[in-house]
Amino acid sequence: MKKAEIELQAANLVLLVNKYGLSTEEALKLQQVARFLHRLHIAAVKYEITDRQETRQYNLYKKAAEVFPHFIREQRDPAYWPLDISLEPHSDTTQYDHVCPF
Repeated sequence: MKKAEIELQAANLVLLVNKYGLSTEEALKLQQVARFLHRLHIAAVKYEITDRQETRQYNLYKKAAEVFPHFIREQRDPAYWPLDISLEPHSDTTQYDHVCPF
């Protein structure tokens, strides 16, 4: 892992713990889910994902919802981080924070 990625992950971890009240373990688990989703999204761009990978993707979003039971928005474009979270319901003015996939 590159130094810049480590710094991003650490800053994101602090945000998840301080702003959203997650424990360090929960925040790390959410980042891990984001990492797996990011890899699946990259695979989906390169080639068609299998039924097994599609099921894995569904289960990862389900796991993210268990860790963070508020509002999660998925980003399927691999150019972006795969999970956005918020304490407010979705609207045009909702401010989302990203979950670091590194």
